[in-house]
Amino acid sequence: MLDYDFSVLQPCEFEYLTRDLLQKKENVFVESFTTGRDGGIDLRYSISKDKKVIVQAKRYKEFSELKSNLKKEVEKVKAIKPTRYIISTSVGLTPANKEEIKELFAPIICIKDEDILGRTDLNNLLKKYPDIEKSYYKLWLASTSILESIIYKRTENYSEFELNTIREEISNYVMNPSFNEAKKLLCDNHYVIISGIPGIGKTTLARMLVYNLLAEGFDEFIYLDSIDSAMNKLQSGKKQVFFYDDFLGTTMLDIKESAFENKLIQFIREIGRRMDSLFILTTREYILQDANLNFEKIKIENIAIAKCIINIESYSSDIKAQILYNHLCSANIPIPCIEKILEKKNYLNLIKHKNFNPRIVEAFLKQKKWISSPSDFYEDLLKAFDNPTSVWDYAISKLQDVHKKALIVLATMGGSAMLTEWERATRYFCDKTNVNMTDDSWKECLKLLVDSFIKIHKNKWKGLYVFFHNPSILDYMIGYIKERPSVVKDCIRYAVFVDQLYLIFKEESNKKVLSQTYVPICSEHFDLLHESYMELLPLNEICQLHEYGNEVVRKEAYSVSRTIQKIEYSQPMFLAKNKDIINNTITEERLPDIVCEAGEDLVDLISVVGMNQFEISPYKLSRVTLGEISFLPDCLSWCKLFKDEVLSYSDIDRQFVIDNFNRIAEISTDISSTSDELEEQLDAINDIIQIIPYIDARMLEKKIIEKMSEIEEKKKDKDTSEGYDFREVGSYRVADNGNDYYEMFSGLLIK
Repeated sequence: MLDYDFSVLQPCEFEYLTRDLLQKKENVFVESFTTGRDGGIDLRYSISKDKKVIVQAKRYKEFSELKSNLKKEVEKVKAIKPTRYIISTSVGLTPANKEEIKELFAPIICIKDEDILGRTDLNNLLKKYPDIEKSYYKLWLASTSILESIIYKRTENYSEFELNTIREEISNYVMNPSFNEAKKLLCDNHYVIISGIPGIGKTTLARMLVYNLLAEGFDEFIYLDSIDSAMNKLQSGKKQVFFYDDFLGTTMLDIKESAFENKLIQFIREIGRRMDSLFILTTREYILQDANLNFEKIKIENIAIAKCIINIESYSSDIKAQILYNHLCSANIPIPCIEKILEKKNYLNLIKHKNFNPRIVEAFLKQKKWISSPSDFYEDLLKAFDNPTSVWDYAISKLQDVHKKALIVLATMGGSAMLTEWERATRYFCDKTNVNMTDDSWKECLKLLVDSFIKIHKNKWKGLYVFFHNPSILDYMIGYIKERPSVVKDCIRYAVFVDQLYLIFKEESNKKVLSQTYVPICSEHFDLLHESYMELLPLNEICQLHEYGNEVVRKEAYSVSRTIQKIEYSQPMFLAKNKDIINNTITEERLPDIVCEAGEDLVDLISVVGMNQFEISPYKLSRVTLGEISFLPDCLSWCKLFKDEVLSYSDIDRQFVIDNFNRIAEISTDISSTSDELEEQLDAINDIIQIIPYIDARMLEKKIIEKMSEIEEKKKDKDTSEGYDFREVGSYRVADNGNDYYEMFSGLLIK
């Protein structure tokens, strides 16, 4: 038996459900109708010219609330004098409850039992009319049995699913075409890339897909923070959902691991071969374009073939109206503010605005500015739409200088940091810019900023870390810094961690960077940058955190070669003009330690900046880096880079190359678990032999081919999964009355 909890529906959605069920049950057209706050009519239909049926939809949790509200309706019903009066409620009703309701309206009108539809009655009607049940998808997803099945699914790298959090997210979500589009792409390709502008709802859509898949029978949800660990998580015979949020970076292209594009493509290929695994990725569209520009393999592989772009243009007026309504309803906006929205149908200006964006609405409501000026509610919200960044103007303008500087520092740290490191960097910045930061003022700063601008969580190592609670705040702070040249110079001059110098500071002429979410720098900043880099690079300290699940973060191991690569990506002209940045950092004395921490990173750096940037001899670089390489693709890069040196090696050096090649090839072959991986090993070996003809790889090639045959035989035995078929999710019709939406938004007046 169905037992849906109708409280998950917004009030207007419950009204639509009542309308749709009655239209089917009575075989009539039911009109959505509101005469205003005191009209006493939600829905109505006509039996004949003189006979009207009035319907009221009441979404409450307890019978006492319902009865209290119905008492207020008695006089209204007496004035309207309907032929028939129907009550639909989300409350579960006993026979005694129905008798109490009937007595309330006697003798004004005689209400039949069948005209009082409680929770059980509505569930019975939904069972009778499954097409309507399908349209109200969130009812099914938020039902007790489905929610419990989601809660108890196995999750990795993610905080346990919270019942109330899921219920709230499902309740606020507005079903739109992008859901079925993304789900269809996911089923057809086994992966989907959800892209779009900031704040459009990419992560929300991804989470709803995850809930849907777990509810439909998937066994496990794995939240990824890197591709490195993804392949090891794949398990045959288990239905798994993988989710990688902002897989190319949060606000700009920011790849955190070596050979990223190779690993990503390899994982996508493997997912595609498995019938029981799906992979969901999200990114901002401009960052995806950055990746296509900077990573040739991503462009060639055309992974965007399974891309679902969420465009605000694809949101119909109905969807925008519902999104705005849901946000206003959930925020419990005071009636005077709602009246301003209704005045002259001002809500239409918001719905039809060219800058309509769910995040703007969310950020504006979060500030609760209406408390001090309810009469300006509509005008202030419209201003936020006219100038999206202005949503934070008011809040930031009210902060003291010390609080603004704390947010500036957090922005230069990439938007998140360990709490102790943020405090250290903020104190130093304030001290150098003549702002007094005491222990008390720091505590006051935290108290004021927490929940309004930042959140503080604890990771699994019990360390506290801080981050902007909304990505739009980081976007705003980057713009804030950009507009203030003196602040730009102060940020460069008074950084504490080396990555504060390049995380948001990019050369304006840098064609590698397509996004607008950065602070442009030019030659006038180079002297300051040089001074700060020379001071900070020897300290080997970075601050940027990487997300690892929902509430767990970590810093990557420091690699000076990787750090200089990131400088080159953000500031290539600066690095080309300042060779001493490399040569004072990567010296012959430090070379063994640098290679030990990450030999592959040094090879990558040399290939990016060129051998002529180094004072160390190519021979020395080639010898010391090869011994630290562990994978064939990196070995191939090494061969291409040091081709001239390798071909002129002495016999002793050649044997060194052969021994290391055999070692690397054995490691790569042993850890390869798929035919595609082994095929790539064979390709790499053939390419290496073309460069270094004195390597004999015939025995190794034979071993790889034999292993490929074994894997293919095992696959034939194991691949018995039925896979996953696409099941479309329906949606209900909004009662728009010619895209007027007055009935919907006037419902917010009823508290």
